[in-house]
Amino acid sequence: GLQKSGSAGREILLEVGKGDDEEAKYSINIVDRQKVIEGNGVVSSYAAFIIPQGRETEWAFGTPEGRQFLAGEADVDRLAVITLNRGHKFNSLEEVKAELSPIIPDFSPVTNKKKIAFLSVGNDVGVRKEVYVGKSEISGPYIVEETATEGATVRRLYFLSAKNIIQSEAKIRKVRTRRGNERVFVDTSSLSCSHHAFMCVGACSALESNQEGQLLVIGLGGGSLCSYMKKCFQKSTITAVELDPDMLFVATEYFGLVEDKQMIVYIKDGVDFIKESHANGVKYDVVMFDVDNKNITTGLSCPPQAFIEQDILTKVK
Repeated sequence: GLQKSGSAGREILLEVGKGDDEEAKYSINIVDRQKVIEGNGVVSSYAAFIIPQGRETEWAFGTPEGRQFLAGEADVDRLAVITLNRGHKFNSLEEVKAELSPIIPDFSPVTNKKKIAFLSVGNDVGVRKEVYVGKSEISGPYIVEETATEGATVRRLYFLSAKNIIQSEAKIRKVRTRRGNERVFVDTSSLSCSHHAFMCVGACSALESNQEGQLLVIGLGGGSLCSYMKKCFQKSTITAVELDPDMLFVATEYFGLVEDKQMIVYIKDGVDFIKESHANGVKYDVVMFDVDNKNITTGLSCPPQAFIEQDILTKVK
């Protein structure tokens, strides 16, 4: 079926191929370019763009601003941006085009007399490999996936309550052993998230890499930040505090986190941990907040409001 699930200005989100108990096979954003909206309002040209699997979180595809840019690059007044949703099988671009061909023309402007072009990146539907699916009492359903992007294989953690937000990401490397066998491992020596890089720069300003220090990270997730800092600060002890025990499982099983005397993980509420550490006189050279805010109504994505209350900030200081 076809369902209208929401709209914002001149961008409308539609769901196609939705059964009773499953996610829609396709999500389609119908985007009218801003210059048309601000101009005479007449939409003349139209095309469709198929996002390869695994790339739907990229700025150009996953944000209204990015889709405006994409419509400009396609040089059309209206663009149907098509997401291939997880949980379904997509064999080829041609198959996707054939399945959507009866639907896409419904959104063509009456002034468009040209054949509707289907655009994409590359010549295939992309790769999305399911590695693990779980359900946490705290974070809800989650999934670990692998996808190919820019010539590399990356492993990602998603919470299905925010299915297009990458919670953790790591590169997957493949090497040949002396016997010629292929070995796959998680590369913990690089950071995929730009905000993690800035956090590490801040840590380096407070602590030299060859110093013996104490670093506290509130929020573990997939453990990518902690694993990277473990390599950078090899003489320091890194303490991570994570509320959700499922995340520790994901970090150790699928993202290469290793617990040892240098990397200590506590399953505990971060606010309580800070209060107890302060009360017991425990000192840290660096304190980092890398915990997501599950209450989206506050407009604050990270950290939750409780961590920026004056009482907690004073204790951290």
